[in-house]
Amino acid sequence: MSTGGDFPSSITVSGDLVYVMNAGGAGSVQGFRITSEGLKPLSGSYRGLGLKNEKVPLFSSSPGQVAFTPDGRDLVVTTKSANTIEVFPVGRDGLPADEPVVNKSAIGWW
Repeated sequence: MSTGGDFPSSITVSGDLVYVMNAGGAGSVQGFRITSEGLKPLSGSYRGLGLKNEKVPLFSSSPGQVAFTPDGRDLVVTTKSANTIEVFPVGRDGLPADEPVVNKSAIGWW
């Protein structure tokens, strides 16, 4: 099943929502729903991360990890080369906001 990008490298689950982070190329996240028939792509959930990375990702420039906040209301992505923590508020429909709230990481990436 396609995750909408190159090199899926991190996954997070909250309830029946699943998000996969792709580390290759510009980086991205793609959502899915868990159904009785298995995973189904969540239409409109793809979000690009706008990173400058190789198609086969370099460790230092790929995104780090994706996770839901404990309450499942936000999708959090860490980036290394951009040195950010990007937070996508998630709507009741399971879709992340069009743009993340971008926070500079308190710890620099060297």
